[in-house]
Amino acid sequence: SLLQAAPQKLNRSGVGDLLSCATALWDWTAARDCLGERFDECIVARTRVLLDRLLSPASAAAVRDVTEEGLRLLSELYVEEVTLCELWGNSRCEEGSEHYLAYALEALTSKH
Repeated sequence: SLLQAAPQKLNRSGVGDLLSCATALWDWTAARDCLGERFDECIVARTRVLLDRLLSPASAAAVRDVTEEGLRLLSELYVEEVTLCELWGNSRCEEGSEHYLAYALEALTSKH
């Protein structure tokens, strides 16, 4: 397939953006508990399911090996991630503090 023809490290690199959901959920929970930030249990639960699907041993192996199944899983999880962000109205369930560190470094170095 076209996706499988791409460099494997590029296909695997998509995992990082999905894994950021774990940090985002931790940050969001802390913001709720410490600052009273608005929170949605349903979106959090669906994000946890997304992470569970990604982190299962079979899924991790399929992504590592860049199989058709692994690429399909990444695509499905990205669709879910975008859907959850659209439901919430922003990327709170997907962008954790690691994103903001990266944004700051990009701004300081003028590199992306």
